[in-house]
Amino acid sequence: MSARRSRNRPKEIAAITDLKAGIAHHQAGQLDEAEAIYRQVLKAAPNSGEALHLLGLVSHDRGDSARAMQFIQRALEATPESAAVHLSLGNLLRASDQLDAATKSYRRAIALKPDFAHAHCNLA
Repeated sequence: MSARRSRNRPKEIAAITDLKAGIAHHQAGQLDEAEAIYRQVLKAAPNSGEALHLLGLVSHDRGDSARAMQFIQRALEATPESAAVHLSLGNLLRASDQLDAATKSYRRAIALKPDFAHAHCNLA
C-alpha cells in the first residue's frame, strides 16, 4: 500500500461509517438527518459517487425529481460502472415517462451486474 493511500485510509473508513449512519436514518424516514450526513461525506470527499447517489435518492423521496436527477447524473459521472446508480437513473427516467431511456439504463445496470434482480424486474 502506498504512503498516500495509507494516509487516506482513516478518511475512507470514516466516510463508510458515516454513509452507513446516513442510510440508517434514510431507511427510518429521517430524511433531514440522512441528507446532512451525506452532505458531510461530500465535504470530505466531493466526488463520492455513493454520497451523490444517496442524495439523489433523498431528493427523489422528497418528490424533487429535478434535483434527484442532478445528483444521480453527478453520481454517474463519479462512478460510471455502478449498477446501482444506473438502476436509480432508470427509475427516475421511468417515473418521468422516458421509457426508452429508462430501458437503456436498466440494460446498462444488467450489463454491469448480470444477476441484479432489481434491474431485471424493473426492465420487465
